Amino acid sequence: MVADAAQGVQADGQFDVIVFNESLYYIRDPAAVFARCRQSLSPQGIMVVCMFRTYLARQLWKKLRAFGMEELTTVSISNELGFSSTLRVYANSRLTARAADTR
Repeated sequence: MVADAAQGVQADGQFDVIVFNESLYYIRDPAAVFARCRQSLSPQGIMVVCMFRTYLARQLWKKLRAFGMEELTTVSISNELGFSSTLRVYANSRLTARAADTR
């Protein structure tokens, strides 16, 4: 599914994967969109975020950390032209909470 980030999607817990590929810094209120999308993740869902390494991206990474999602992995990507990006995969915190409940 492709949706307008500003409009949102009414799909609480319906998605296994949500991807933001070089897009969060183009959204007027990225933290609000991230929060809305997080609600759309299934309990075992993951969110994949990729952003160029810029000042704005560094500020957005700080805001995303505040959501308390578990960071599963971080990958640095560079090309021969010198462009660098960071890709992070986050687990829905409900996944972490459910795993702890089963112990």
